[in-house]
Amino acid sequence: MSYRLNIFCLILLLILVTGCGKKIIIGEENHSQIDKIAVQANGGYTISSNKLYQILNESDLVPFGGVVPKNELVAYLDSIVLSDLAYIASYQVNLKEYPQLWIEYNTRYGNFLNKTFIEEFVKKNMTADSMEVVEHFYGNPELYNLEEQVDMSQILIKKSGLLNSADSLKYKAMSPEELDEALKDYAFYVYSLIGKTKMFGSAAREYSHDELSGPNDGRIGFVGRGIYYDPFDSVAFSLKSGEWSEPYLDPDGWHIIYVEEYIPDGLPEFTTDVYNFAMVNVLTEKSNKRGSEVIDSLKNLVKDIVYNDEVLGGDIYKMDIDTWLAIVDGVDTVKSFHIRKYEETYRSRYKVRNTTSEMKKNMINDALNWFVLRKAAYKMKIDTLPWVIATKNKIWSNLGMQIVYNDSKDFGYKVPDSLSRKYYEEHKSDYVYDDNFYLQQIICEDSVYCEFVRDQSNTGIDFMELAKEYSIGETVEEKLKLADIGDVSKEDISNKMWVSLFKVKEGEVSFPVKLDDYYHIIKKVKVYVSESYEKAKYKIDDLFKKRHDEEVKKNFKKKLFDRFNVKYLFNDLEFELEPLMNR
Repeated sequence: MSYRLNIFCLILLLILVTGCGKKIIIGEENHSQIDKIAVQANGGYTISSNKLYQILNESDLVPFGGVVPKNELVAYLDSIVLSDLAYIASYQVNLKEYPQLWIEYNTRYGNFLNKTFIEEFVKKNMTADSMEVVEHFYGNPELYNLEEQVDMSQILIKKSGLLNSADSLKYKAMSPEELDEALKDYAFYVYSLIGKTKMFGSAAREYSHDELSGPNDGRIGFVGRGIYYDPFDSVAFSLKSGEWSEPYLDPDGWHIIYVEEYIPDGLPEFTTDVYNFAMVNVLTEKSNKRGSEVIDSLKNLVKDIVYNDEVLGGDIYKMDIDTWLAIVDGVDTVKSFHIRKYEETYRSRYKVRNTTSEMKKNMINDALNWFVLRKAAYKMKIDTLPWVIATKNKIWSNLGMQIVYNDSKDFGYKVPDSLSRKYYEEHKSDYVYDDNFYLQQIICEDSVYCEFVRDQSNTGIDFMELAKEYSIGETVEEKLKLADIGDVSKEDISNKMWVSLFKVKEGEVSFPVKLDDYYHIIKKVKVYVSESYEKAKYKIDDLFKKRHDEEVKKNFKKKLFDRFNVKYLFNDLEFELEPLMNR
């Protein structure tokens, strides 16, 4: 009996050991059926395996589908948990210990209470009938009058557009007078296509030389008089909606204008949109009037204001922000920060360098609006409404976050000069170069041909692709070998080639230069500029600052994770995601 029992226990142990090494794969089919704790922390914070799968499913991890690698899973989850814990920690911050934030909190929350009170008890049931709206529209034309304007598009034809086109050689060979005539002919040619073989928008995309409007069907938008060069006004404002002009010339080139819509000055047509706009104006004016009446009635309930006369004559900017200036009805305290926003207005209005005691009392009276509204909001229990409580918590959290995340940055860090200098010396080859340029070239038999190839390169065609087609050489391999000069210094090339590159910037191509029996156009692919320690120091310091920032963030994460005792409990789990396109 004992022997059989031992055999049974051994088999059971083998089954358990074998089973322990097997991973549970959580995927689309079974994630809702498995409910294991994947992440756990103090304060009841948990993430279930099902929730973790949903989080991963909304990410862009493993875009082609498959099991999420452990290192990617942990890195992604770290960012989620860190953000959640910082949010929880923000509620634990005592804002009263941070005067500026405490003032900010009370101001924001008070403003929201007051706004909600106005919305609920002033604006909510505000109505206006159609006759009020009509009377407001015709009785206040200054609010609704429109300036004369056109909604327009344009096609612009200019000299630089022709000189940089595929036919640039033809236009560059022309005299100034011939080029002017060619520009005009081209503008009228484009004009002849509109409405026949081309719609205006497609003609603008294909032919306009305006880099901004051309790709967007030539769209300019609404334009009033006096914006563009003459004769724009006389042309544009003579067109009806749906018409386009003949080409006309101004200092920018030849223009063809299309008017989508013409709007005369004066009151617009009383459409539904205009009616709705007027309704908003009417309700706003009525709300403002009622709001002023409510505030005045509330201020009339104020029975007693005790002023701090000893400080009222002082400079508001030199006072501590928490200095009390007045006490209202023995309850509300008006402090210096409450009236700072009025100071500049009063100084400007009365042309003084500092406001007097009487001026500050008037400023306190202005600030009373905020206090009486807040008192009314509390009296009407606005602070107990669910969305108000949620907003209050959010304001607290947002400000608390500033304190929590202070530990994630080290604003005062400065890189020691000795550390930067040592790095420079150890990596000097990254900052001091023996070569000056990285060059490519195309070799042609005559200068005109080389000029043509250069123009092609300037339109954006890849330089080495042009070399395959136009450079001398028997085979493509030979052409590419000739074209790729590589890294060179001044000593590696002829003085003539060096001079030809003098004004060429990085990425640009030189004009044709004759070297031996052929003409060359040379592209300055890269410019190597050696840097002294003084110049390189800024880059090196940035490098060390980034490293320092990463270390600070790493310590911040560890501190927060230790504080909440975070545990990842998914060693026996793997998460398999569908391809990104199927999520």
